Amino acid sequence: NATEASLESERLLQDLHYFDVRRCDRTVSGWGLEARAPFLDHYFSSYYLSLNEKLRMPVNGIEKYTLRKAFSGQGVIPEDILWRPKEAFSDGVSEVGKKSFYQLLQEYFEKEVS
Repeated sequence: NATEASLESERLLQDLHYFDVRRCDRTVSGWGLEARAPFLDHYFSSYYLSLNEKLRMPVNGIEKYTLRKAFSGQGVIPEDILWRPKEAFSDGVSEVGKKSFYQLLQEYFEKEVS
């Protein structure tokens, strides 16, 4: 339901600095880089959370549908990238069509540890 999803989104946003942002920061800082997490601007986040809860719900299984639709046809983001399914943080480093980074690590450790 939209209200429960909204409450969960707000909870996750409050705790984001404990998990994803910290992991991203530590990952790139070790290499002397600085990253900017997209859409973490507090003005953008406040605006997005002010939208009707139903507009923030997935449409036909597509998460962030309203945001994607806003960019669709603008020529800013290629359509195949804009509409591709979300991936877990670590899965984005794997080759397309291959096993996820998580799966590769799990297989490696199962072989080495057992």
